[in-house]
Amino acid sequence: MIEKLPPESATWTAIRNDAPPTSDDDPPATPPEQGRWSQVEMLLASVLEAIRDLHHHEICVNWDTKKAPRPPAPPRIRRPGWRPSAKTTAPSPAWMSAHLDAMLDGLV
Repeated sequence: MIEKLPPESATWTAIRNDAPPTSDDDPPATPPEQGRWSQVEMLLASVLEAIRDLHHHEICVNWDTKKAPRPPAPPRIRRPGWRPSAKTTAPSPAWMSAHLDAMLDGLV
């Protein structure tokens, strides 16, 4: 029953508070994708990714590609159930053209 409680519950908080402090001999902590996150933690990760994405887009818009290639996109935050994608694909030229046309239609 305890395992089904949300991470922010009083029971899990008491268990964490009673846990002994970690030492250098302890094994490394569980990776985030294998842990338990509350809705607040998931929302916070989403907000952080949105801020990172906006910052990256601002840099790319003002970047001089004649001097150096654009920087890569920021890494995604590892969440429970997250698995890295085997391959990322760039959008096709047809998809990019359709999106550009759709954006320009709103400006004309």
